[in-house]
Amino acid sequence: MKKASFIIIFLICVSCQKDTVFPNEYELIVGKWELLSFKETDSGGSSYGVLPANALHHQINVHVDKNKILIFSENTLVKKICFINEIEVSTSVYSGIEYKFFRISYRNECGELKEILFSYSVDLDLLQLYYSVRKQNGSEPHYEFIFKRV
Repeated sequence: MKKASFIIIFLICVSCQKDTVFPNEYELIVGKWELLSFKETDSGGSSYGVLPANALHHQINVHVDKNKILIFSENTLVKKICFINEIEVSTSVYSGIEYKFFRISYRNECGELKEILFSYSVDLDLLQLYYSVRKQNGSEPHYEFIFKRV
């Protein structure tokens, strides 16, 4: 009886989950990307400028497909996003260049809701990943990684 109850609860949970709607614009970022350059900005807004990929001393790659986003550092998987919950897309034009912004919410392995932000330059075919981290000293630098399609 316990086994039957578990199966019924599982089926109810699975049937109540909504399917993720992938907007048509998502196809723009599907593919393999390698790091071209990056920029670090400290908590106060000071930037160290745009640095080439080799200044980071290791290669970062992003693989985006319809089911998951994989982030590699030196061919080692460092981030796997496969429980995509929602994708919001917005469009902006800066200096005549069109950008698509992708706010992707997902659940990590522990079930916590997280977000990752990408932008895609339609005219330049470049993918940007935005990332920030809080350090032990209280600072919160922001990173912008710029990728070219492989």
